Amino acid sequence: MRRTPLVVRLVLSAALLTSTSCGGFGEKQQRPGVASTFPAANSVSVEWIGQVHVTFDEPVTILNEFAVRLAAQNPVESIPCRAYPDYADPRSIYIAPIAEGHFFPNRLHECVVQEGAVINTARHYLLDEVGFYFTTGLAPGFFVTATDGNAYRLDPSTGNSLATFTPPAGFLATLPVATDRRVWVWLDRIAAGDDELGTFAPGDATITIVPLSGEVGVRTLGGLAVSRDGRRVYATAIDGGTGRLRVHRIDAATVAQTASLQLVTPVAGSPATFRPTIDPRRDRLIVPYSDGAGGGLLAAVDEVTFTELDAGPNPGVDAYPMPGGAGDTSFDEINDWIFMALSDEPTQGLTYARPDFTAQGVERETFQGTPRPIFVLPNGGYVVTGLDGYAGTAGIVRSLVEDIDAGFPIPVLDDVGAGLQGSDRVRALVRDPASTRLWVIADDGASSVLASYEWWTEAVVQQDLDTLALGIQALAAGVPAPITGATYLPGASAP
Repeated sequence: MRRTPLVVRLVLSAALLTSTSCGGFGEKQQRPGVASTFPAANSVSVEWIGQVHVTFDEPVTILNEFAVRLAAQNPVESIPCRAYPDYADPRSIYIAPIAEGHFFPNRLHECVVQEGAVINTARHYLLDEVGFYFTTGLAPGFFVTATDGNAYRLDPSTGNSLATFTPPAGFLATLPVATDRRVWVWLDRIAAGDDELGTFAPGDATITIVPLSGEVGVRTLGGLAVSRDGRRVYATAIDGGTGRLRVHRIDAATVAQTASLQLVTPVAGSPATFRPTIDPRRDRLIVPYSDGAGGGLLAAVDEVTFTELDAGPNPGVDAYPMPGGAGDTSFDEINDWIFMALSDEPTQGLTYARPDFTAQGVERETFQGTPRPIFVLPNGGYVVTGLDGYAGTAGIVRSLVEDIDAGFPIPVLDDVGAGLQGSDRVRALVRDPASTRLWVIADDGASSVLASYEWWTEAVVQQDLDTLALGIQALAAGVPAPITGATYLPGASAP
């Protein structure tokens, strides 16, 4: 099915600017000014930077989210970006890369806030654009979980393990996500009892339990997501006492639960829950789960008010029904779509919906293997899904966002020196935030390999990681068990 991507056009009216930025004759105007920035002007960081944080001397509202610029220096490389509101501080905004944009390790960068980016309560904008320079630090850390229950830090240049993080006795760590300086994992309990949320910092040796509360029955089958600003972690889990999903909100700075919310529509089926995603355009948490009747559901939680929104067709608050099945989700910020892999189906397929829940669709393919991880390229070009139980080397499927039923299988060449290793399962897809690299992590049931893919508008192409051996080579993962999930530290975004 052909669809034209949603194009957002922001037009600043000259008449509006004239009438709102100028006071009466002889009246002195109060215009917003920049009070501070993170990173600070001319600072040199020792750590990775995830977003720029700009604080003004009074409350502001974003007028034009694209009236900001980022660029690496020496040589100059423009970084596509946009501005986001900081709901924790009405005086502040975040500026983050989008599409193919990313910061560069150990490079001088320039950030510019243009005159029309924000306005104050009197609807006055900046008198002049404000620019400053800063230098980024080391490339971000790369972390994985494995079937032995441990978490590991890997060197992405070699695949070697740099550190091991041990879970509490009786738990297996899985589903890793990360905030500025901390990794979060779901802790599957091996025996009967509640699953838990766990966390560790890069310098820790063990994983610490983060207490959760709110369920009346046993807590199982968790999913994790991180807010756009990195300040909040969301953990979803089934409450065995109510048969419903509960969303736990955790403050990343204090490492403590601040609230929990039970979703309205019951969960059913097996598997019943999947990985949630964030809609950064509306600051919503999108929670996928099964309806137990061959279809899926999407619940929407407003991050600002922490309330469930009415997404479905029934009276009152309910979840949005999705045709075809259910699975992990990924949000396409460029074209404004929610994509969900049909992870409860035997062959590859996708469903998709508008985030205002006014349009949806389903496309099925015949590629062998069940789609598990899903990743929408940040430039809005392709949806990539990884397959469990694929034949030969056809381990991932690339589907055009604007023509989603035209899926194309892409080989996962797991050669490590002497030939193919026989991988038949892709468990994780993760983007390197310091490049346009997508890691595809595959295994044969005994060990994992890291395959690197370069992505851009026209293609998703595997890269050779060993120039001395013939053919396209992957890296052997230096961990003693198959990898189940992966994440990068997104980098510091505020002081």
